[in-house]
Amino acid sequence: MASGRYEYFITDGARSNLVPFVAVPKQTTDYYIYYEKGKSRLDKISYDYYGNPNYGWIILQANPNLDGLEFNIEDKTLIRVPYPLDTALTMFQSNVKVYQELYGKN
Repeated sequence: MASGRYEYFITDGARSNLVPFVAVPKQTTDYYIYYEKGKSRLDKISYDYYGNPNYGWIILQANPNLDGLEFNIEDKTLIRVPYPLDTALTMFQSNVKVYQELYGKN
């Protein structure tokens, strides 16, 4: 089952109004690809690398220069695909915990 970044910011059954940017650290196993506007889509990239189309959000988290919006990605932009997925999710979860310890859950 796919996981989403929002599930990490649910407290007392209610979703936080603010879902902050939480970095996904670089790894030597990451892939780098060029985004082709009009052809590439994050759900397709997610499927190609993870076998699941629901992890485009982790690709966005790994590329803070994209401002969190797929529609603004310029043609031929080099994007990082964190790999393997389970390691990227573990690092994301760890950084969420650090964020919540520093700033609270909401």
